[in-house]
Amino acid sequence: MGRWLQLDAAELVERSGVPIGTLEAKLLDWQAQGWLAYRSAGRNLCVSPEPTVPDADERIFRVLDALEAVQEERLRSLFAYAEAKECRHAEIARYFGVADPEECHACDHCARKTREAPVPFAPFMREAGASWMDRARAAIAAFRDPPRRS
Repeated sequence: MGRWLQLDAAELVERSGVPIGTLEAKLLDWQAQGWLAYRSAGRNLCVSPEPTVPDADERIFRVLDALEAVQEERLRSLFAYAEAKECRHAEIARYFGVADPEECHACDHCARKTREAPVPFAPFMREAGASWMDRARAAIAAFRDPPRRS
């Protein structure tokens, strides 16, 4: 047998004209026929870029806009829950499509009827013109430093 010739995959594709996707299969086939000895030096990642789609930028922006709309809807739902004026357990039950409890006596709204309940933080999230991000920051800040009763 002759001497070993080390070639990387890209060079071998160029020299042989065999497409990269079928190169290893061809080498193994040629080895089985006795035409060459082939020894792989491991697996290297070969990435070939796909042709550019003409409206790729527009598609990406549409996906990002849709994602933003979904996130805004999720925050809207969260704030609606936080600002609800009725039983929070009933709100959750409706969300999951199950029957409302009559009164839970555990959430801040139901507990307010029977005992002193915590002060809700929702009022400072209703500032006129506040973005959803400002409202989210206000909600997080309220958990860190809850309002005090006067």
